[in-house]
Amino acid sequence: MQSRLERIKELQDRTKRFAVAVVRFFSRLPQTEAASVIGRQLLRAGTSVAANYRAACRAQSAADVISKISIVLEETVLARIARGCRHHRITLDTTAHCRMSSTSQDILGVTRHRKS
Repeated sequence: MQSRLERIKELQDRTKRFAVAVVRFFSRLPQTEAASVIGRQLLRAGTSVAANYRAACRAQSAADVISKISIVLEETVLARIARGCRHHRITLDTTAHCRMSSTSQDILGVTRHRKS
């Protein structure tokens, strides 16, 4: 069984890998207006997840933790929505898409549990 610190570190690593995967995915999107608009939203949301999770870990009060974890949840959902929009309208790199999908689902599960 992992300690609390190990679980925190693991999620920090996973959110960082998610942000890196989003950046790589964004760089491979087709050069169309739709891909650009949706891709920028995904890029902002996907990188915000890691930054806000780290901010939650450094928070000074329970209210700050809840606020930052709420942002993590919102941005993860936005990233999933943006990724879903692209899935239906833009040709995607299937491996990267599956990896991001799995990671974002895991982040949602862990952060929902932590928020409770």
